[in-house]
Amino acid sequence: MFSLIIPTMWKSTLFHKSIMEYKKISKISEIIIINNDPTYKVPTYFKHNKIRILTQKENIFVNPAWNLGVLEAKNENLIIANDDIQIAKLNWVLGVVEKHLKKYDLLGFDISKTNKTNLVEIKPLPKPSRRPHAFGVFMITKKSKYVKIPDEIKIWYGDDIQFYTNKRRGILAVPSATIEMSKTTKSISNTKKIIKTEDRPNFKKYIKEKFLTLN
Repeated sequence: MFSLIIPTMWKSTLFHKSIMEYKKISKISEIIIINNDPTYKVPTYFKHNKIRILTQKENIFVNPAWNLGVLEAKNENLIIANDDIQIAKLNWVLGVVEKHLKKYDLLGFDISKTNKTNLVEIKPLPKPSRRPHAFGVFMITKKSKYVKIPDEIKIWYGDDIQFYTNKRRGILAVPSATIEMSKTTKSISNTKKIIKTEDRPNFKKYIKEKFLTLN
């Protein structure tokens, strides 16, 4: 069974569509939504026995939201997903994933192969390897393997930290998925200051020295 963790600012229309499917998926026993917009009126169809909505007093941003979701999760197997991705036939996808979980501590999204295959493809990444683009939009990991992201890292590098601190990692490609990349960061103005800070050379150096050992 999986715990599904999704931070949101409610900016993606895909989230409203995908949540209707998530509720039906038997392999997901709980859905933890970190609500980073306390002013938003949550639709009634989000009320469900699988769904827990953790409403924050203000936007705590994506990485602290991941930390919170992992802390609250009841299952060892975790899905950490963006709110702007919708994967078709997810129950089938997770059934395939379960057969491979003993081999991996971390799976991330393979955007280069998704929508270009008829199968669920799971492949190990070569060593050494750099984090693939969009790896963190949909990740599957274990609660015991998740590395807490420091509180000062708000938006970027969260998936890098998981990627570079877990050696048994792979990529997941699916036959059909829809993605609205960076829907929230493009629409929320107060993220720009944090993005600018996290893009500074001294901040990158700190991340690299603390976490990003290539393996």
